[in-house]
Amino acid sequence: MSAPLTQSRYRVDGMDCASCATKIATAAKRLPGIASASVSVATGTMTISHGGESDLALLESRIEGLQAGAARSCGRHSGTGGLGFFRALRP
Repeated sequence: MSAPLTQSRYRVDGMDCASCATKIATAAKRLPGIASASVSVATGTMTISHGGESDLALLESRIEGLQAGAARSCGRHSGTGGLGFFRALRP
């Protein structure tokens, strides 16, 4: 029997590009322990389902790095500080 999954929701501020949302979701799903990831440009959130063995600090680090890279390579984002910041939403 597999371990139960937990859902965590994150805010991804400054994201306004569907292509970047897809890259963020794909990067999250590639990490060990992440069962699914859904990113919404409209709400600026990402919801993941993950097991207890997942490294959420690694997830946050990867997404932060991806945001900065996306800001440099995607002409739809303004400013020089990346897409914004990434944080866990508090209930």
